[in-house]
Amino acid sequence: MTDLEITRLCAEAMELPLGSEWDQEGKVMIGGYDGLPPNYYEPLTDDAQCMALGKSDPVLFAVVVREWAHEHLAGRENDLNRMVCTEFAEKQARKK
Repeated sequence: MTDLEITRLCAEAMELPLGSEWDQEGKVMIGGYDGLPPNYYEPLTDDAQCMALGKSDPVLFAVVVREWAHEHLAGRENDLNRMVCTEFAEKQARKK
């Protein structure tokens, strides 16, 4: 999955209103209509957005964090945001 696909699926999992030009500049835009200001959704790099995603399914988030911690303790550096977003995106893709 590309970063754009992962991000779009995470936005869908959060039921965020995707903007009409969701792939503008290779980023997912949310809002921008019905009185909502446009904003970019970037949970792969934005810790607050990733945490909000994790709070939407605490059990899945806990499983991912545990796996990340195991990898970290084993000396393998992994990006927690990427692991969380990938798992949530895969879950959303399975729903479709």
